[in-house]
Formats: sequence, C-alpha cells, structure tokens
Amino acid sequence: MSISIMQATIPSGRTGAVDLTPEEWAFHDRPELSHWWEVKHSLSELGAASPHLLDRKAGHNLVQGGGGEALPTIASSGGVSGAAYVQGRTADPAGRFISEAGAAVIPASGDWSIWAVAKNGSSAQSVLAAVVGSDGGALRIALRSGDLIKVSHFNSAGVEQAAVVTTAATTAAWHLVEVSYKRATNTIAVQIDGSAAVTGVMTGWSQVTSRLSFLTAHDLVDGRLGGADGRGVAVAAIGVAAVYAPDSAAYRTALKAMASVLYPAITVA
Repeated sequence: MSISIMQATIPSGRTGAVDLTPEEWAFHDRPELSHWWEVKHSLSELGAASPHLLDRKAGHNLVQGGGGEALPTIASSGGVSGAAYVQGRTADPAGRFISEAGAAVIPASGDWSIWAVAKNGSSAQSVLAAVVGSDGGALRIALRSGDLIKVSHFNSAGVEQAAVVTTAATTAAWHLVEVSYKRATNTIAVQIDGSAAVTGVMTGWSQVTSRLSFLTAHDLVDGRLGGADGRGVAVAAIGVAAVYAPDSAAYRTALKAMASVLYPAITVA
C-alpha cells in the first residue's frame, strides 16, 4: 500500500499523469535539489508493514541499515497536516536507514544542505540524520527531547567532539529543519521554519563520504555512533540540496512554498 498525494493541475510544459502541486513542481525542479525522500508504506516479503523512503528526485532510495534490526514504526497518516511519517523506536536499535552504496548523496565538493520535516525525539541524543563517516568524519544532526537541535561530529575513535551549533525550537511540534554546510569557511548553518540562520564553524572536521544515514549516526568502520539512534524522532520527508541555503533566496523560497502547501500546520516564516 502506498500513500497517495492529492492530484494537482499539470503545470505549463508538463504532460502525462502528475501528483504534484505547482509549488511541489517548482521545488522539485530547483537545480540545487538532488534528493527528496518521502515516507511510503508497503508490505515486506514477510508480510509485515515496512517503511521505505522513496526518492522523488533521483531514485536513490534509503535502505535499511543494520541487517536484522527492527525497523522504525510507520504511520500512513496522522503526522503533520495528516501526512504519513516514519518514527524511530523508543529504545535502541530504533531502526535506521542509510543511502545506497555508490550513490553520491552528499556532495563531496562544494556546499550542501539537508532539510527535513520532522518532530523531536525522546532522548537527549536522538538522531535525525548524519553524514556517514569512515574511521572518523561523521557529522550528526540530533533532534533531541525538548526540540534542541544539536550538530556535532565524531573523530576516528568514535568520540563525539564539541557541538558546532545548538538551537532550540517549539517543544513537541513539527518543524521544517535545514542544516547547511559552506565548505570554503567550514560553516554550519541551522534554520528552523524559515528563520534566520544560527551558525558555527566546524573546527577539525572534513567530510570523508558522500553517504547519508537516517535515524542514526554511522561510521563505515566504527559502526553506530553516540547511542540513542533516532529514538522517537518522527519524519515526514527529508532531502539534500547542493547549496548553502542561506546563500540562495530562490532555493529557500521554493522550499518554504512547498512546505507551506504540503504541511500547512507548520508556520513557515
């Protein structure tokens, strides 16, 4: 079973069946946007309900990490503005996903931005997503209990380094979360619901893979990092763009317009 989206008028220049609104098409067609995962629902070979994060843009789906672990829970409705969502379990392993091997999801050079429509987790270490490490170099985005967003990174011993950015948001609410990286200055920016950016400098960090992990921080050598996984974190959509978002008003306008149409319960500035 899949989650259907309201049929929309076909924009000028489009042909055939379409299930995107004009605002979705405008965001989908932004040249910076490389990946846009949305929660879907299907039956696994065992007949159990299984979540899949299907890539609307590039076809690089997020696949289950940690074979044999329990999957996160899936709801076909009841999320923000009635959306389907996936949610990490309340104890480890919470259920986790990782981008497919060989899929260059996070740009290896140049700037990037990870965005998500998500709600905070149940632990002080609950993970939304991460840039995967390889014997160091993982970067974790935690969406913690109390809606405190914390961005930090890990060394080759799997030890978390000092937080780069922490910022608070409304407790127990869904948010449009953006975390951007500007490579020239090693700057991280966090924006919530279209707000002005809160920034920090990534001292001592360099990116070592182009893979994204979801509901966990992961290192290809060291495995799961930092504990807690995505405990209680709920996500309706997540994506990646090749842009430092604060530098592109056009990209952010399209992102915010899409979020306002699909998730009107979120007040986007």
